[in-house]
Amino acid sequence: MSIISHFLSYKDRLRSYHLHGLKSCGIKKISNILQTEYSIYKGETILKSKPYIANIDIGNVCNYKCRFCPTGEGRRGRETIIMSYDRFKDIFFRLHYDYFLILYLHIWGEPLLNNDLGKIIRLIKEKNVFCGFSTNLSLMTYEKAFEIVESGLDFMVLSLDAATEESYRKFRTGTFENVIRGLEYLIKARGKLKKSKPYLEWQFILFEHNRSELEMAKRLSVEYGVDNFTVLEPYVEDKTWIPLGKQDKSVYKHSSLRFCKRPWTHIAIQSDGGVSPCCWVYYKKDDFGNILDKDFDGIWNGGQYISAREILLNKDGTGIKNVCHLCSKTNVSPFASLRDKDGNA
Repeated sequence: MSIISHFLSYKDRLRSYHLHGLKSCGIKKISNILQTEYSIYKGETILKSKPYIANIDIGNVCNYKCRFCPTGEGRRGRETIIMSYDRFKDIFFRLHYDYFLILYLHIWGEPLLNNDLGKIIRLIKEKNVFCGFSTNLSLMTYEKAFEIVESGLDFMVLSLDAATEESYRKFRTGTFENVIRGLEYLIKARGKLKKSKPYLEWQFILFEHNRSELEMAKRLSVEYGVDNFTVLEPYVEDKTWIPLGKQDKSVYKHSSLRFCKRPWTHIAIQSDGGVSPCCWVYYKKDDFGNILDKDFDGIWNGGQYISAREILLNKDGTGIKNVCHLCSKTNVSPFASLRDKDGNA
């Protein structure tokens, strides 16, 4: 691949709300993105650039028990923590946040469970960082909707893969009615405050049981004033959940793992401060370090990250075997059933 085609392929990896983040980027952030992509193209493993996509899990706790989710299934990945504002602030300032294109406030939990959410968002926006989170929306209240809109949150991904109560309960454990009520609160808050943000994306995981409701869900998203509708493939262990005609696909696999760029572009901070190369990592034993114990640069260009980049470039590595080796060799996501409930492979 030429250097020109490499950079042109960048736009194909962006979600709709990423484009909104790019609009607010200054020269410093754009230069860092270009330097990162050039490092990937050149096959560099020790980086001058910083990650431009970040997750900070403000709580690895959820009120749902969704099928196939390790949190919902009660797997013992690490201590359950709802991150306080003070801990978030400490972690946030240890990172090179001024290079972030986008910051997600979720990994393995429901962000609306965090009572400091509004305060956290306001801190992030004071530092001009584009941010958002994914939510099941079931805990949204009228007051919380106004707080979130007033905080300046940029986007929200709504995990809503149904158009009826019956279909919703087959995968999620809450009620469709509560979720729609929460959506109505958000739309009302945006309208009353005369705000266009947060940008709302309805995310629909396409299963066999809900595929007949896909078009109905799209129509509902338009009727309620949602900004975008996205369909995702299911990464599940039970093939009976996969839509007919697609069941030849291996479970928990996805094409982006053919060459994963996350060890160059991403950093994920778990609720206990553990550092992971991406948001797919669930178990503490797979962490690359802890941001509360070691400085950012020591982790970002430390042995674990270097080894991950080397294995993805098919180079002779440092000898360190980590979660990226498992992922790249099997093309299977690292929280799949290759591991038991305690994270043992």
